[in-house]
Amino acid sequence: MGSNVLQQRSSSLDTVEQDLDRTMSSLPEHLALPELARRYWDRASLLTRAAAASSHFKVSKREIRTIAIFFHALGIGGGERVTCDLAALWQRMGYRVIVLTNVEPQPGDHNLPEGIERVTLPTYVGITPETYGSRCDALLGALRDYNVDLLVFAQWFSDCLAFDLLSARALGVPVLLFIQSSFSLFFLDSTMPSRHADIPLQYVAANGIVCLSETDRFFWSRFNPNTRVTQNPITCAPSEPPAGLGGHTVLWPARLHADKRPDRVIPIMRELVRIVPDARVLMVGPEDPTIVDAMRGQIEDTLAPHIVFCGPQPEQDMERFYANGDLGRKVGHREASGLESRCTRWRRGSSPRRP
Repeated sequence: MGSNVLQQRSSSLDTVEQDLDRTMSSLPEHLALPELARRYWDRASLLTRAAAASSHFKVSKREIRTIAIFFHALGIGGGERVTCDLAALWQRMGYRVIVLTNVEPQPGDHNLPEGIERVTLPTYVGITPETYGSRCDALLGALRDYNVDLLVFAQWFSDCLAFDLLSARALGVPVLLFIQSSFSLFFLDSTMPSRHADIPLQYVAANGIVCLSETDRFFWSRFNPNTRVTQNPITCAPSEPPAGLGGHTVLWPARLHADKRPDRVIPIMRELVRIVPDARVLMVGPEDPTIVDAMRGQIEDTLAPHIVFCGPQPEQDMERFYANGDLGRKVGHREASGLESRCTRWRRGSSPRRP
């Protein structure tokens, strides 16, 4: 039975390779890629495997002068900050840099240095096989108009990622994936659509992967052997004097978004305040008005002084919040136990210690 299954898989891959070659040979890129998206939207990893050996996706760009980097948006957030910092770094190194986003510039976005252009693509949010054509056309147009020599995807999962990668490769542009989260994202985030389980198999379409730890490198190299590790440098000096860590102030340095689980704050603080009466949490970051209103409606008067909504703060003011905090709260679905586990230490009478 095993040999029959392998034969069927090989036959299926051969069929896709032939279909891919016919389509790319008979249509221009802006028509061929949307057509392949309509045929293989739910089998994208099969298409990327077929493309791996195809002459239609060979890299022709050898000398890098212009780099494009893609991220969803440039508002307040870690990935957004890194995207802008990388763009500025590459510019200082002498490269021409183009930033591609899904979202038009917004008030409060991170600033890009003068000389770095920003191009907005049709968003992948809500995209379908039938609507991918407009995004493909815009992506191909930007890569051609700016004569891009290297494309870095700092947004490493979306419904159309495979087709975006192949669109760039069809122009001979090498593509790198910059994965800024743990590989465990694909296993621990219960909100991620099940179809995204196919995405790691699509990473073979990239010319390489850059990740943030040796553990991630070991994992991702199983999907793409050209995987390397980098580390985001700490760009600010330690506070002088350092935080005293003698109080009971929790710092929440993140946007108030459902993905960050702000709903967990209320029951945790309700219990913590019974045992540590002066405990409080400072929620610092952009606020979703719907979430904030819902939280305020759940917070009783006696608890209100212990949950402080500080709103978004300028980067230069964040040092003050860090200096006044005693405990940093990790946020997100994959870190939901962070506040609970640390507050448990306060319940037992111990204080947080500096690493």
